[in-house]
Amino acid sequence: KTPTTRPEAPIIFVIDALDECINSGDVAHRLVQVIAKALWVKLIVMSRNEAAIRAEFEDFPLLTEHNLFEDATESDIRLYFRHRLENAERENRELKRGDLNYLLKHEDAFTTTSGGLFIWMYTALTLIIWSVRRDKLVESLLSRSTIDGIVDRISALYLTVLDNACQADKDTRDIVRMIVGLLLVTTSNTPLPISGLYAFVPPSLKDGLRLEDFARVVMRLNPLLKSTLVTKGYLSDPSPGDPVSAPHRYLVQAYHATFLEFSERKALRLEQTTGSGA
Repeated sequence: KTPTTRPEAPIIFVIDALDECINSGDVAHRLVQVIAKALWVKLIVMSRNEAAIRAEFEDFPLLTEHNLFEDATESDIRLYFRHRLENAERENRELKRGDLNYLLKHEDAFTTTSGGLFIWMYTALTLIIWSVRRDKLVESLLSRSTIDGIVDRISALYLTVLDNACQADKDTRDIVRMIVGLLLVTTSNTPLPISGLYAFVPPSLKDGLRLEDFARVVMRLNPLLKSTLVTKGYLSDPSPGDPVSAPHRYLVQAYHATFLEFSERKALRLEQTTGSGA
């Protein structure tokens, strides 16, 4: 509710990822209405440059646009890279210090290939931390540094993650396609229980596939999904966790809107993956 009288101190709202809201254009319209009625309200909005959002903000003269991509994000990306690897053993206890030292030597290459995108760096590091054949994955990821365009670079990374999850197995590929398809058609990217996803596995694939085995496939999609543990009816903080040990207690959803957009563009054509099982 918009205050009717000016408060003693300014009211500041910080809104991150406006583009990931349901009906983001309508949300932007409401925000403009609020600050138009109460000029003491200060608004900081972070969002991708989508047409529906820009249309609401561009005619409001008191708003100033600041393009983060014009800033040097390299130092922040480097800090994230180092911090994530220095704490990687807490995520995956099977990691060895030698693995981490090997990755740290590639800091420059990873920073360059990320193109200033934190979502690229997050996804790439999550994939490597939770995979086995890390040297081959590193080589594959860094070979994409020549790809032009943000969308194409992210798409190439997502295809690598899906390829790794499929493990060169047709049945697993069909399961991955089913998981991504269910997440895609779910309204507003609602978290779905792993056991609920398992219920949709067709009989032809379910024969011999235990719930725990299905959860392992979900875990291989970890770079793309956010797993949330349900404890005593409440959601805990999102974390990779261990869905294999308690699949009934974990909910999963797409980690970032760009993966849903990627899935829509590719129409779930997972056959584009090489099936190399890196």
